[in-house]
Amino acid sequence: MNTLITFIIPAYNAERYIKRCIESILRLDKKYNIEVLVIDDGSKDNTYEIVMSVAKCDARVKVISQYNQGVSAARNNGISTADGVYIFCVDADDELDADNFAQVYKAAESEKYDVIAADYKIFSEDGSFKEVKSLNVTDADPKRLAERYIAYPIIGDLSQSKTYLGAKVYQYAIKKSLLSENNIRFPQGVHYAEDLCFLYNVMQCADTMKYVPLPAYNYYIIGGSASHKYRESFHKELMEVCEYIIKINKLPLDEHNLRAAFRNNVVNYYIGKVSYSEFAVRFRALFCNDRDIYSRIYISDAESRLRSKLYSVSVRFDAPWVLYWYSRINDKIRMLFGKISKRRI
Repeated sequence: MNTLITFIIPAYNAERYIKRCIESILRLDKKYNIEVLVIDDGSKDNTYEIVMSVAKCDARVKVISQYNQGVSAARNNGISTADGVYIFCVDADDELDADNFAQVYKAAESEKYDVIAADYKIFSEDGSFKEVKSLNVTDADPKRLAERYIAYPIIGDLSQSKTYLGAKVYQYAIKKSLLSENNIRFPQGVHYAEDLCFLYNVMQCADTMKYVPLPAYNYYIIGGSASHKYRESFHKELMEVCEYIIKINKLPLDEHNLRAAFRNNVVNYYIGKVSYSEFAVRFRALFCNDRDIYSRIYISDAESRLRSKLYSVSVRFDAPWVLYWYSRINDKIRMLFGKISKRRI
């Protein structure tokens, strides 16, 4: 029978986790038509040897070696090679929840959905459970989900940012034909949020989606992960993402608002991570040529409207200290009230 789902695992120096990752997938029912495709991205440790030892015992596991090109190139190699009707990306240091993923597999069997979405669980590196991230989509409309990726939390509308964004590739089984017909691949040369770029492209091209409200994936917060470290070049990385989305976009999109939204995210990132003098330099570099960037953004939430006005004042009058100190004081107040609430409990 034909392969229904190909699991794509890019692996670079993953000897500590790769066997656990593969075995979590192999715990799926033996009758399921799957393949596990490990892309060894030029590892210098024993990753390749570990994968080969597993592959010798289970024909569903295959390994491809390439010189080190990065996670996007590895995933793209896997997509091109995959035999499955659907592809599902897994990170080498994470696990599949085989019991819950069974419902994703059952949804895939009809082959009538372009995308099948599920939730995921977050664990600390030591294995302690932290929380479940739920997609909570009501209408399962992929194009509305694409808009959600860029329209709400990035702009700073707090009434919407309470909703989890859902731009993680390990939440979705995606039809390979959708990727092939629309020439969709992970972007190379983008250094941040490759998942968001890829999934925005997927969702704007997809017509049908099924949501399985179960956590089918276990994500581990690994201390050395680049996504959890302060990055001095974050402003450049995020604006690369903004320009990439504008380049590939097929949906109605106000480029003015989108660029404002991404700049907002950059500013939010640096507040609390750098000194005021460094913050002021970065703030002015972002907005010096566009003083009216916030004039056309409407924010519905009251607190976010205030923050947006402060952005506008800071930009128009070259006064980054207004936003910086408001945010720092506001954060301190939130922390204080949080501690008081815990003591009362």
